[in-house]
Amino acid sequence: MTFKFAAASLLALGLFVGPVLAQENQEQPVAEQPVEVAPPALPDEVLALVNDRRSAQELSDEELKDRARQARKIVKTPGLPDDIRGQLQALNDADRAELEARAQAQKTEEKPAEQPVQEAAPQPEVKADEPIQEAQPEAAPAVEPVALPAEVVELLSDAPPLDGLTDEQVAERAKSARQQSRNEALPQDVREKLQAIAKQARAEMAARQQKAEELKQQEAAPTPNVEEPAVQEQAQQPQPETQPVVEAPKVVETAPPPAPAVDKVEVKELDGNAGDPEAEKKARAYLDDSTPANTLADDALRARLDGMRDLMAENELSQKTERELRQKLRTERDVLRERVTKAKAEEEAKVAATLAAEESKKQQAAAEAGQAPIVKKDKRPNINIIITADTPVREILRDRRESEFLDESELRYRIRARRDFENSEQFRDYDEEQRVEWRQRTRRDREFLGRRLQEDRNIRRVELEKPSNIRRIVIEDDAAFNEDEIPEDIFAAEVEDEDIERVLLAPPRRKITRKISVEEIAAQPKIRASMTRIEVDTIRFGFNEAFVREEEVDNLDQIASVIERVLKKYPREVFLIEGHTDAVGSDAYNTKLSKARAEAVKKALSTYYIIPAKNLQTVGLGERYLKIPTAEQEQENRRVSISRATAIIGEAE
Repeated sequence: MTFKFAAASLLALGLFVGPVLAQENQEQPVAEQPVEVAPPALPDEVLALVNDRRSAQELSDEELKDRARQARKIVKTPGLPDDIRGQLQALNDADRAELEARAQAQKTEEKPAEQPVQEAAPQPEVKADEPIQEAQPEAAPAVEPVALPAEVVELLSDAPPLDGLTDEQVAERAKSARQQSRNEALPQDVREKLQAIAKQARAEMAARQQKAEELKQQEAAPTPNVEEPAVQEQAQQPQPETQPVVEAPKVVETAPPPAPAVDKVEVKELDGNAGDPEAEKKARAYLDDSTPANTLADDALRARLDGMRDLMAENELSQKTERELRQKLRTERDVLRERVTKAKAEEEAKVAATLAAEESKKQQAAAEAGQAPIVKKDKRPNINIIITADTPVREILRDRRESEFLDESELRYRIRARRDFENSEQFRDYDEEQRVEWRQRTRRDREFLGRRLQEDRNIRRVELEKPSNIRRIVIEDDAAFNEDEIPEDIFAAEVEDEDIERVLLAPPRRKITRKISVEEIAAQPKIRASMTRIEVDTIRFGFNEAFVREEEVDNLDQIASVIERVLKKYPREVFLIEGHTDAVGSDAYNTKLSKARAEAVKKALSTYYIIPAKNLQTVGLGERYLKIPTAEQEQENRRVSISRATAIIGEAE
């Protein structure tokens, strides 16, 4: 009896202890998992995020926003392991999806009249791939169509065709479908259908924008840009010196189409921050610094500009503070660029004076030797005007000389002055015949300048043959590079020629073990961050513009001269040209526009310089890498950047 009781007790104890031990064995790896995922070498803030196992549903709205913001910030950190970057990106996406779902749920509660539509959602459409037709009543609870928000049901149901909707309605459908497709609470097949709807709507938006752009190009309407009042006096003067032009000129520039529909989600993400207190404090220090920019040394001014750019890049400022800081950045940036431009002009003047002195010595030597002096015919008419940067606009607009009577710099100044005037309100005071004649004059200047640039290309070819021009061009082997000596990215308009040369000759910031494609570089921020690059801010793209005017080509001289010398010594080197846009417009349209900008710079480099097109690769990155994260129009985001990418892409064939 005692033995039976003891055996029964042991059996009961085993039945009780067995599951407990099994449960502990199953739970133990879960507790150790965060340690494996987040190596101890990672910063504490990264470890905290990776080990944060709270579901999005457990957190408040403020906690969700804070966690998503931290994850988004850390994802941009260079050198972060790919698996950790992926986890943080997924965490950010999940938190944002939950925030959007909550906002949508609140919106749905405010529309009780739409609830009956939710119950009437067609069940077979949601799970059409399930082959269980006879057991549909039992499968219904698993599908849970009642859980679908009314807006999702409306999107999935039959809707009017896109070509029957207005621009605002198409934009709203794209935005709504994109928002709902990020909701992880929805079934996967429903999310895929919503993604397809968003894609179709955005393609329709891009097609309409392209059509609008073509119509604007045909109309050739210039973009308004109010000129100074002093120009108005000249605008009212008659122009009798030339005969009226009957045929309208072919205008290269196009006016931007109407602004695309605003993406409210993107606006909220980029400009809807309440403002991080620490970031606001740093910004206030810059804004309250009353030291005049023109009293700072070049390096100190560059450091201040870089500090403001880095602070705004974190996207932690309130919109009001960011706008103030952007204005200060523009003002002080122009001071530095004007200073650098002036220094380059002075250097060019010294070179010109040296050449003139050498020519004078040759003439003197010829005279002493009894030779007749060489007299060069000057085609300039006897007009007492030489156009420089200091020439008043009114004086430039009075200049009626033919294009061949001006040198290149004078042509550029005159084209720019005329272009600005053509885009002014005063230009509208002319009748159509006078406006056509004025544009024809500008077009002739541009065409003649283009021919001059082609002639200069032959001169550049001769100069490249001199050994002294390529002697110091040395590309170090990857094995010899030192991470501490690799330069930072630079802005072309804010540095000297030596800085541009140093960046274009620098090796990658990390070892590259395999050759990858241009598409992979665009898709992987970590790979892209390994390349040193030059922001070509000397070419200013207007809103929706993707062309390089003839009068702006010389702004590429610094970069082009280095690339020419590199290719003379290393003819198989490859340079990557990246196009960028600001955040106005759809992703698809901006990607296309940015690619066109990169191609425009490539065409200018291969047409007017000794740079074969095969050594230039292009990619359009759209709005993916904003210098200043704002949904507003921002010149600093409309740019092209250039890197030497041979170590990553491979040599040219």
